[in-house]
Amino acid sequence: MEVLPDEMVLHVMSFLEPQELLEAAARVCRRWEDLALNVALWSAAAGYCYHTPGTRVLSAARAGPEEPEGAGPGRALRTLSLRGRADAAELVLGAWRGCAALQRLDLHACRLPPDALRRLARAFPRLRALSLHDSGPRGAGLDYAPLARFAHLTALNVSLCKELPAGAVGGVARACEALQELRCEWAALVTDDDVRQLVRLRGARLRVLVLGGEALSDDAYLQLARCPRLQELGLAPCGAASDAALLRGVAALGELRALQMTDAAALSPAGLRALLAQLASAPLLRSVALAWCPAADDAALELLADRCQALERVSLRQLPALGDRGVAALLRACASLTHLSLVWNDAITGRHFLPLVAERAPRLRHLDLGYCDNIPKEAVDALVRRRPDLKVTRPEVWCRPRKTAHACCERWTSS
Repeated sequence: MEVLPDEMVLHVMSFLEPQELLEAAARVCRRWEDLALNVALWSAAAGYCYHTPGTRVLSAARAGPEEPEGAGPGRALRTLSLRGRADAAELVLGAWRGCAALQRLDLHACRLPPDALRRLARAFPRLRALSLHDSGPRGAGLDYAPLARFAHLTALNVSLCKELPAGAVGGVARACEALQELRCEWAALVTDDDVRQLVRLRGARLRVLVLGGEALSDDAYLQLARCPRLQELGLAPCGAASDAALLRGVAALGELRALQMTDAAALSPAGLRALLAQLASAPLLRSVALAWCPAADDAALELLADRCQALERVSLRQLPALGDRGVAALLRACASLTHLSLVWNDAITGRHFLPLVAERAPRLRHLDLGYCDNIPKEAVDALVRRRPDLKVTRPEVWCRPRKTAHACCERWTSS
């Protein structure tokens, strides 16, 4: 353990149970104890499942200069990230309760008991950022009302929280005066009234808004026009949004830097082209993501390339009308592209755009061709030889055959 890189030690420790980490590992592994107080490493190695011996971190959060442990508030834990843990609530409340310096709690795909939010709000009332991505409370008696007790939140992520009830977003909007970022995509029960309350109370401050749900109508999307300072907008899904509502909602967003639209089933080709034409009024736009959008054809992509030549990141996922022509237009016009994702597009062959990747996209660092089964292996091999610096996700390297797609390519449903 003494010769492994820090990140590898963290990864090894993430497989141990909480009690083992808090007792046995803390006693026998001095390296682990030292890492537990290395705040810079915790910040840099995001994505691992982090644990700690607990008592050392708590003393670091509480200790003053005169105390022997003496780590001081400057070294106390600021960010905690847990992924895929069934015992996340017990781990957080058992090891970090009382860590007043904790500002950001990130739980991804964790299982929380019904009363978890109430207990977390009592233990960490001054959190600035809370992410419950696919980690909402589950079971009989689940309670989302305590979200409103995190009164100091500036950022909240409740995406994929299937049982987030109607009214919860409105309650957060009323309680969290400093709220600037809300991510609430694929939330089946969020209503138009939730969006109206959010925009009325916090719309002038919002910088990031990602929302979507089966219960939202045009009235919710029209509210977007009242959020003039939005820098990132995500609509996932937006199946009921009409051409007129999206045009009026997005037209006023002159500070927009990132736009995501998913499952825009009601949007017509003419409506999408009109929307993309309006993006010329957002000169800061650098990222566009379209998924399951039947209206996104080659003509729409050519218009996007013409109006938004400063794009750096583009994701085009499962667009049945997309062909090589639209992708080639992006590569010719957008010389600053660094990431291009083309997952699961049946109509593209690579014949007309893969040569452009080598010739016209010097800054491109990642090209994702997952499930693009009509792109021949020989064409990808030729590209890799010409651009050895480019990270290419090949059509055939995804973890399942095409007929049983990887879960990340499937539409998420509320069932």
